Amino acid sequence: MSPAPISHWLAQDSAVAKALTELSSGGSLTLPAGAWSPAVAAVLNNAGPTGVVVVVCATGRESDQVRDELRGLVPPNTAVLDFPAWETLPHERLSPHAETVARRRSALGALAEAAQGDRVAP
Repeated sequence: MSPAPISHWLAQDSAVAKALTELSSGGSLTLPAGAWSPAVAAVLNNAGPTGVVVVVCATGRESDQVRDELRGLVPPNTAVLDFPAWETLPHERLSPHAETVARRRSALGALAEAAQGDRVAP
């Protein structure tokens, strides 16, 4: 069984529905780590087919975990983009890996397309 129904069950809860309403008007929500992905998926369900949700994580490990979980929770036609961290510190004289640069540019390009109303391919 797919874990996707979890976000739908969350959205049906009255307290969660109220929190999602607050989020849509600029509020914030604090959750334990295990609830991040289902809550983000519920926000995406409320955002509709053209909505964009940006999730900011404190570490690359958290980002990877949320990205992987979201890919299992959202509908197959929903794009889950990755914006990886730089692998180098600003004061180092090293360039980041070309793949990291490409993934970041791809994510920024997809966000720009979404801002123009274009559909972003998953």
